[in-house]
Amino acid sequence: MPGFSSMLVLMVTAIFLNAAPARGSSNCQAHVEELGKENVGAVLGAISGAMYGGSKTIIVNGYTVSVSPKGKCSVDLRMEDAGKSLVCSETLTLCMEDLPREEADRLRQRHDQEELERKERLLQLEEESKAHMEVHNREKEVAREEHQKQLLEGVPREYLENPGRYLPIICNDYHVELKNVSSCQKDSDCGQILAGTSCGCTRDLVARKNADLAKFLELRKSSLALLSISSTIPDACSDFARTSPCDCPEANGFLCVDSECKWNYITKMTMPGAPESPFDRGEH
Repeated sequence: MPGFSSMLVLMVTAIFLNAAPARGSSNCQAHVEELGKENVGAVLGAISGAMYGGSKTIIVNGYTVSVSPKGKCSVDLRMEDAGKSLVCSETLTLCMEDLPREEADRLRQRHDQEELERKERLLQLEEESKAHMEVHNREKEVAREEHQKQLLEGVPREYLENPGRYLPIICNDYHVELKNVSSCQKDSDCGQILAGTSCGCTRDLVARKNADLAKFLELRKSSLALLSISSTIPDACSDFARTSPCDCPEANGFLCVDSECKWNYITKMTMPGAPESPFDRGEH
């Protein structure tokens, strides 16, 4: 193997002179020699690692080389081609004490250096992962604070300072106004979709076409804001805590049922629509 460094020559020669081939396997020496100078170094690095008890798999020049320790002075070497077909398999017998002291010292130094670099890479990956998680958590907290700020904007201070007192009142007013905007006399009266009042698109509540929604929206906003800072949910606000299915049943316009606007579902619904909890939508 002309041109190889003295270390590689000694290692390859020592390994294959002392190799004890596994029964029925071909000899790996010629294949290792074909890998070239730098790639032989990679194979020898894996072999030296196995001598210290570590298994390793590398891919070089279309070969997949697997090296694993086997006993005190042996390692198993297996080579496969690009098609995962077995090329050769051998058990290499080599003890550190069989090598010249200088070469054994080099192997130890190389192994120690690789272990140090591996630990440094793991530490770097852990630090990068930790930093990424911290950034993600900060971004999430900023988004939550911004959402909370937007949710509470425009809500009277006295409400926010005493949600337990005002929350039942606001929720009651909300339901009164909801009944008002949803009231109808005929099907053609209905048509305004109260977006965001359920999880599923055709589960949203429906109001009259000509209903003024300003008061309804203001009361809904106040109710959600107070619920987001309240430790309890009063009975008057139970509809906000009730969930709805998150599907979109096919509907053909709207109906006026018992003087209340509803969706005209094409198929009979087995689960009646109900307002979704603000907690299910993250509005808290």
